[in-house]
Amino acid sequence: LHLNSNHIKRLDPGIFEGLSSLHCLYLQNNQIAFLPRGLFSDLLSVRYLTLQRNRLSVLGSGTFWGMISLQTLNLANNKISRISDAAFHHLENLTYLLSLSHNPIGSIQPFAFKGLNKLKYLSLKNVKLKCVAVNGFFGLNNLSQLILSYNDLETINSSTFTLLTNLMYLQLDRNRIELQAEVLKPLVSLTHLQVHSNPWNCSCKMLALLNWL
Repeated sequence: LHLNSNHIKRLDPGIFEGLSSLHCLYLQNNQIAFLPRGLFSDLLSVRYLTLQRNRLSVLGSGTFWGMISLQTLNLANNKISRISDAAFHHLENLTYLLSLSHNPIGSIQPFAFKGLNKLKYLSLKNVKLKCVAVNGFFGLNNLSQLILSYNDLETINSSTFTLLTNLMYLQLDRNRIELQAEVLKPLVSLTHLQVHSNPWNCSCKMLALLNWL
């Protein structure tokens, strides 16, 4: 179902009633500012949902309730600044992609991605990110690709990546970070690390990171 570029400003609960067999829903390039709780509860078979380029500012608890088949969710280019710790709680089959790129998120709160145990790809590119809580990536046990490019990160806690043991691809380029080896030690599956365009201080403190690499 293609509803993109239709100047849609609001979606009322019940609007998708009877569409339980729908597989893909395209809502990009509209003016949607709010998603009522339970809005998508009838969309039991939707696997692909795209909401990029709207005016969403908050992802509340139960926003995607009922979307038990969803595998790809694109929320890029909105105005999202707050994510409830239960916003994604019902998306246990979200596997392929969650994109929150180009939103003014600022920080990742504890348990923000709780329930996304199968997710493999998370993009947080250019979200004005300054900090990530210690449990900010809690629950992302199967994540293999994490994009954190074009942010304002200066430091990362040594426990931030503790649970990301399946992460293979990490982009941290174009931040303000001086990376420490302790931060990367939990990433036992990492094969690709992109960290260019950061303010590196090439002193003896870098030896630990060099040895880890």
